[in-house]
Amino acid sequence: MSKIILGIDPGITKTGWALVKEEHGKYIVLKTFATSSPGANSSQRKRKKFPMQQLPDNKFQAGKQRANEHIIQLLETMTKYIDDVDKNIIEKIKGIYIESLQYLGGKSQNFNTLTQTSFYIGHISHYLTSINKPINFVNPTVWKKITGNAHADKQRVMRWVETITGYTPPNDHEADAVAIAIFGLNRTGAK
Repeated sequence: MSKIILGIDPGITKTGWALVKEEHGKYIVLKTFATSSPGANSSQRKRKKFPMQQLPDNKFQAGKQRANEHIIQLLETMTKYIDDVDKNIIEKIKGIYIESLQYLGGKSQNFNTLTQTSFYIGHISHYLTSINKPINFVNPTVWKKITGNAHADKQRVMRWVETITGYTPPNDHEADAVAIAIFGLNRTGAK
C-alpha cells in the first residue's frame, strides 16, 4: 500500500512544498513547488529610509504590509497548486509535516524573522485544515537526521534528496520540503 505525505519548509521569502509517495520501499516525488513573497529578491525590494524617531511605527507598518501581501500570495498559490493536484492524491495524503521554528538565541537569528515565519505557519496550518489531514510539526534538527547529519546544510540536503529519490530539486526550499515529507513517511504515525 502506498502512502503520501505533504512536506512544507516555511520561510519569509520562499516556502517549499512537496508531495512524496512511498511505494514498495521507494520514495517518489509527485510534485514540488515554492511560493515566493512579493519582492522576495532583495534587489527588487525598495526599502524606504525613515528618521530614527519614526522608525518603530513605520517599520512595523511596512513589515505588516509585506506580511499581508505574502499571506495573500501564499493562499492564492496554495489554492492554485492544491486545486491542480489530482483529487485522488489529496485523498491518499496520510499527513502533513511542517518544519517548526527553533530559536537558539544569540545574534545568529533574527527574532523578527522568527515572528513573521510563525505568522505564516499559522496561516498555512489554518488553510490546510480544509483538506482534513493531520498536521505535524517537526524540529529542523530532528528531520535533518535522516540525511545522516542533524545540522546538514542546504547543499547536503539537496544531494541527499537526489540520491534517495532520483529527483533533482530546483531549489533548497523544495529539497527541504521533500526531505521533511520523507521524514514524515518514516514516522510510525504516518502509516
